[in-house]
Amino acid sequence: MKSVDEHMKKFTLDSIWFLILPLIGLIDSFYLMNIHYNPGICVEQGTFLGYPLDCGYIAQSSYSEIITIPVAMLGIFYYLTLLIVINFRHTDFIRKFGAETITMLIVGLGMAFTIYLVILQLAVLHAICVYCMISALTTTTLFILTVLMYRSQ
Repeated sequence: MKSVDEHMKKFTLDSIWFLILPLIGLIDSFYLMNIHYNPGICVEQGTFLGYPLDCGYIAQSSYSEIITIPVAMLGIFYYLTLLIVINFRHTDFIRKFGAETITMLIVGLGMAFTIYLVILQLAVLHAICVYCMISALTTTTLFILTVLMYRSQ
């Protein structure tokens, strides 16, 4: 049986997860952009850990934009940038800086912003957007995989 270290040595940007996860995040971000401009389309009900599930409320809050740019648009930009770096990692420009290093930087910034947004939902807005949490889970998974990839070099 192979050890964890042996499996990590094979983990690179060629992994299918570095294509699937940014695509999931991109689709989710486009849907969140739609919710931002059409908050009535989100019909979440119930609670989770005592917090109401309400994407429409979060999408219309004062925290849903940064200098008039919807946070969902930043998500679209983030996931598209990741897909571009990963799919064009063999070009001279990206190879010059190292695709793994660029990916780690992008995902690290994405993780920091994700933590900020989750804290906003829980501590300030006192509500949860399921689709925001899908993006948070996607970024967290990408962060873990990127750290594992970076450590295995």
